Amino acid sequence: LMRRDNVEVLPLLLAETRRVPDNCSVLVVAAPTRAVADAERDAIDAYLARGGRVLAMLEPAIRSGLEPMLEHWGVRLADDEVVGLTLTGREVVVKDYPEHPVTHGVRSLITMFFRPRSVEPAWPAANTPADRPRVSVLAQTTEDSWAEMDPGQLPPRYDDGVDRRGPISLAVAVERGAAGVIDVQIKPAKMLVIGDADFVANGALEGGVGGNADFFMSGLNWLLEREGLMAISPKTPGELRIGLSREQWRLAYLLCLAGAPLALGLVGFLVWLARRR
Repeated sequence: LMRRDNVEVLPLLLAETRRVPDNCSVLVVAAPTRAVADAERDAIDAYLARGGRVLAMLEPAIRSGLEPMLEHWGVRLADDEVVGLTLTGREVVVKDYPEHPVTHGVRSLITMFFRPRSVEPAWPAANTPADRPRVSVLAQTTEDSWAEMDPGQLPPRYDDGVDRRGPISLAVAVERGAAGVIDVQIKPAKMLVIGDADFVANGALEGGVGGNADFFMSGLNWLLEREGLMAISPKTPGELRIGLSREQWRLAYLLCLAGAPLALGLVGFLVWLARRR
């Protein structure tokens, strides 16, 4: 999906490089299955400090090792699993997108997250000091949803005093620096943190689920500062299938094999006949 949108995708092994390269436009951290090393986390933090861009998709019930860094940048991850509006019981349907450049083009779409975790601002947005990162909620559930603190509870049930009532934030955008600054050469640091990665898994994208691809690509293009492409995901070329029976295929084959020469001969005969007249 990213390559079709003219983005070059390369792997990065921080354990070897010990540093995010300066030519990295966006660092994607996609569903780590175990905690990253402290040195890797410090490398990511240093990359953000010099104006880097990070897209982090973090699954529930897995400690990524990025939690202290995210807390420092104003993002709080909870050890929960969000339950909300659903179609089959396996996903959470999101249709509420607060105002933000990432969400401008997806307001008429729904995004389906699969067993997501909550991702929320660590401090109130009002009166945020200029030196603090600005954290904005991008996608949130309805008031009927809740953050289930016991993901092993089947079926999930809201427990008053333990679980948290909605709306629950599932994705946030973080930005620090250059806002309102005249010197446009100062590059702001940006980060997008989403509490799920399955929403852009192969099955979800191939099935054309809601606006998942549009939400993902809009966020990516915001990080890349490609405003003209935000919320416009690259479309998969369509396929034209012709449903014919074996007899119909045989007839079509005979028409192509014999019909074309016969038609050409008939045209030639008519031309010869017209000239004789």
